Amino acid sequence: MPRVKRGTHRRASRKKVLEQASGYFLTKSKLYRAAQEAVERGLKFAYVGRKLKKREYRSLWIVRINGIVPGRRRFLQPVCAWIEGRRARPEPESAGRYRAA
Repeated sequence: MPRVKRGTHRRASRKKVLEQASGYFLTKSKLYRAAQEAVERGLKFAYVGRKLKKREYRSLWIVRINGIVPGRRRFLQPVCAWIEGRRARPEPESAGRYRAA
């Protein structure tokens, strides 16, 4: 098997991790292993945090819409009645022929 020399690649990846960990407390910003663990943990929390942010904004959006709607219900009632009328349409006569008895 050929010999693998990974000096520049290893140095670059370690430098990248240590740059991401700059500002962390004590050894987490200085030693590679501790920095790598801290960076991985931080990235995991960042991923979860983005999902939580979407969830919070969605609920806030719903609250804001519901805050606006009570004053405008009289404008929305005809629309809701139209939607309900479309849902309650009777099926055509020919549809019963294909339904299982």
